[in-house]
Amino acid sequence: MLAEYSFRMPVHTLAISCVTLIAIPITIADVAWHKIPNIYLKVISLFTGLIIFLFGLGPVRNLLLWSAILCALLIARCGMGDIKLIALLALTCNPIFPHHEIDYWLSFGLAALLHFVVDSLFNRRISKEIALAPSIFFALLTYLAAR
Repeated sequence: MLAEYSFRMPVHTLAISCVTLIAIPITIADVAWHKIPNIYLKVISLFTGLIIFLFGLGPVRNLLLWSAILCALLIARCGMGDIKLIALLALTCNPIFPHHEIDYWLSFGLAALLHFVVDSLFNRRISKEIALAPSIFFALLTYLAAR
């Protein structure tokens, strides 16, 4: 009787679960120290390697767009940990959700702006450094949940 039922988890549900588990310690570290430790990025890179092995790299056009966006973030003096995190998440999501990168960037921009405003109001000053990992993961989770 148990053999008749099978549990199939959609890819986006699996992605949301994995990202949520990884996001918690990265967000805590980024908020506390404004640094993303490389050990967390290594864990994400293992997950990214598995996704690339199973689904491929995805459309090359999107990879070129992600590269241009990452270069713009580098020129804008965004933190290297944030850039590496976005690059790994882009490589992870590109083969699974190849046609919705603009939706992600809109939600990321809104989440980063909201985080900046809340941080400025809470500390009563405009900070030169903000932790972007909460915004990155909030945008990614809302983006994945909407799929």
